[in-house]
Amino acid sequence: MIGYAFKTLNKCVSGYNGELKLLSPVTPSYGEDIVLLNFEIVNVNENCVKINIGSQNAKPGQSVPDCVFQRPVIRPVKSSDSNFDVFIDTMNRNFYLTRKGENENPLFGFSFASLVYKEQYIEVNVKLPENANIYGFGEVVDTFLRNPNNSTTTIFSRDCPCIPNENLYGAHPYYMEVRNNQAHGVLLLNSHGIDVKLSPENLSYCILGGNLEFYVFCGPTPLDVCRQYTSFIGKPMLPPYWSLGFHQCRFGYENLDALKKIIKKYNEKQLPLDCLWTDIDHMQDFKNFTFDEKRYPQQEMRKFANELHESNKKFIAIIDPCISVDKEYEPYVTGSKKNIWVKIRAKKEVDKEESSDEVDFMDEDDDSNKAFIYNRDEVVEVPFIGQVWPGKSVFPDFFNPKTQEWWTSTLKTWLNKVPFDGIWIDMNEIANFTNGFRYKKIDTSDWADRRTGLSRHLARFSKKFIDMILLHNNDDDYKGPMPIEGNEGCPFDNPPYKINNGRMHLPLNNKTISMGALHYNGIREYDVHNVFGHMESIATHKALTEINKDKRPFILSRSTFVGTGAFAAHWLGDNVSTWESMRQSIAGMLNFQIFGIPMVGADICGFNCPAEEKLCCRWMQLGAFYPFARNHNGIRFKSQEPYTTKLLCEVSRKVLNMRYELIPYWYTLFYYANAKGEPVVRSLWMEFPEDDDTLTIEDQFFVGSGLMVTPVLSPDETTVKAYIPEGCEFYNWTTGKKLNDLERSGNYYILNAPIDTIPVHIRAGVIIPTQEAGLTTAESRTKPYTLTVALDCDGYAYGSIYLDDGYSSDVENEYSLIEFKFENYTLSCMPKYSGYNPMARIHRIRIFGIGFENYFPELFFDSRSYNPPIISYDSDEQIALFSNLNLAINKPWSFNLKKF
Repeated sequence: MIGYAFKTLNKCVSGYNGELKLLSPVTPSYGEDIVLLNFEIVNVNENCVKINIGSQNAKPGQSVPDCVFQRPVIRPVKSSDSNFDVFIDTMNRNFYLTRKGENENPLFGFSFASLVYKEQYIEVNVKLPENANIYGFGEVVDTFLRNPNNSTTTIFSRDCPCIPNENLYGAHPYYMEVRNNQAHGVLLLNSHGIDVKLSPENLSYCILGGNLEFYVFCGPTPLDVCRQYTSFIGKPMLPPYWSLGFHQCRFGYENLDALKKIIKKYNEKQLPLDCLWTDIDHMQDFKNFTFDEKRYPQQEMRKFANELHESNKKFIAIIDPCISVDKEYEPYVTGSKKNIWVKIRAKKEVDKEESSDEVDFMDEDDDSNKAFIYNRDEVVEVPFIGQVWPGKSVFPDFFNPKTQEWWTSTLKTWLNKVPFDGIWIDMNEIANFTNGFRYKKIDTSDWADRRTGLSRHLARFSKKFIDMILLHNNDDDYKGPMPIEGNEGCPFDNPPYKINNGRMHLPLNNKTISMGALHYNGIREYDVHNVFGHMESIATHKALTEINKDKRPFILSRSTFVGTGAFAAHWLGDNVSTWESMRQSIAGMLNFQIFGIPMVGADICGFNCPAEEKLCCRWMQLGAFYPFARNHNGIRFKSQEPYTTKLLCEVSRKVLNMRYELIPYWYTLFYYANAKGEPVVRSLWMEFPEDDDTLTIEDQFFVGSGLMVTPVLSPDETTVKAYIPEGCEFYNWTTGKKLNDLERSGNYYILNAPIDTIPVHIRAGVIIPTQEAGLTTAESRTKPYTLTVALDCDGYAYGSIYLDDGYSSDVENEYSLIEFKFENYTLSCMPKYSGYNPMARIHRIRIFGIGFENYFPELFFDSRSYNPPIISYDSDEQIALFSNLNLAINKPWSFNLKKF
């Protein structure tokens, strides 16, 4: 017999615990097996079960540290009160979970007979139904529905352009499965590198270490699973109101004048814009927290930021985690004094003239032909040195408690120079231009072939781009202690099992720091590589909360982990200006909804490669329905701001106005995401899991439950095919015309979509509040409201709106939550709580599907009767429009339509 068997097994009030003992190794490969393992199954709450299997002699970092993920306190839940049943078969050495009373439908479980558990390799195989509907796992550019036919998804944070099927920036070992019109979710809380292998009836986890710490969420609806998962990992942050507006950025704005021209152009073309971003262009020699005094002088940047604020616009700048090794650079000096850098174990350097010890010789320096010698026996911990934008760089260790004080102080000093409104944290996988340890000179001659476009010489810069890189290569190569766990033979950079890193089984140190690097308390990079960006997000959130105590932080992070959504937003990275990349962005956006990071979007029009006009038009339309909407461009490609051609400008203006009208609806959705953990953007199956035809649809999506978006994703198309889920009716959002009747649901429709139109439909039974569009969200908030009421076949509709000041970190009681309901020909406004008074009032009401011709509206407000408003009615389309109203949005009233 092979694998593990129960040595002991105990039943307790909330589950089971015991020990597993190795009978015989399943495989002789990948190292020695661990003989004894602890085993536990416990009900975390009524809807979540924890399965934990781990070594009895775990080392620091092998399980996800509490500072990375604070596990909720488990309150004992009796098995009888759980929504799960747990079945353990000691004879056949397996276990499985079902929903209560569904004994023939195992949701999750595995056999210990096939379990492999070694120091650097763990394998567990989960039985699945044939061709299971699995969503999640990432970050990766792939379809939303994962391929069940012998596919591999690698989970290992990596600096990489968005190449399909390669592991990218984030690490999310979580999936949701839809089965028999119900859903459940499974999280493997593990920060090691993982290969997830899907075959038609099996899911295999091949893990580079740590614990098997699973959490299963029972649903049964997809929205239930999302609520349960985010309640466990941390509900998403409520973003500031302005962040829901449109954002403009690019890598390669030559100087401050270029930024000023952007704002001028947006204003001239009457294009909405809330936030301007600056990439690393503004830095002096690419050093964080600095300003190039020739191109981006600090005092002028401060003045520019203040001017943006006066016009109700925001300003965001980038920070990379790399800190330049420069003894005259303040962040490096202060960080070195606090001893907060990520470390590496190395042989201590000795003086050849003074030492008689036996020594090792390091490789000779190519320039000076010098050799450096080291004591073979004495080992020290020294800062890990890598190569990033500023050249020789060290990295802050966010596990070190002293780092937070340094990070907060450094950010505060920087923000006192220029009052940026948010922080963009990039390159935090950790990115490193060399593989592992040692600063090396970089041959830039082949950078023209790099997908990130680093070859372009910025002729308008005071220094050419290539000279700025070479500036940091003029000093001597690294002279210092010789690393002993940062080279090619390192068992952490090259473990026995090779995950499919970069789809080429690359060493783990490829384009990042060595896995032998050390964090505070002896935690190895090997164990926690996937959480660096998450830890930086937490530290940045804490810093901004302390610096601006009354304002919500806004942070955009490239690398993410389980729970990052509570602290930061995310963009989908260095994508490509192609139709396929635009299509793939929908799957990426939907994935991050189930990961609990709803504030997400792709670089609109694409980051790499030039964007042709029609692609950019269609991408601006799609991007207007990303939760995070930002146009961002690579350094060597032609400008793609929405005003660059007449057609693009007209298309962009139209769709951005639609975006800005809908921001009250977006903001309400984010309130529910923050309060209840609900996704902001949803796949069709998330709203209609009972309709099996929705399971494979990835080119349509819902914003909330009320708006269905069907973008054009192919060139030269002026129509698009839309699927209408079973049991639902829709109206055209713009015209109010009814799309279908119930008996025609469950079918495809061909929708007209000329180049200036993206088909958007409101779901029957929904009420959506909007405001007239302004050029900023601040302006829009002063504009009148419209209520759009889309009646279902029973003449019913419901909606809500959440209101606050849009920026306070703690609104306390100064908020309003209002519900709207239409039934029996009466529209009612019903405040659930009314502590915030908005500037604007309701001026219009649109009602779609109102089925009568003769009616008399009577308005009751504050118990007083008012004269009828201005009314128009289209009896053919059954659309009623009431205008010239003056209704408070946060006080009770009713609007009665009486037939006669």
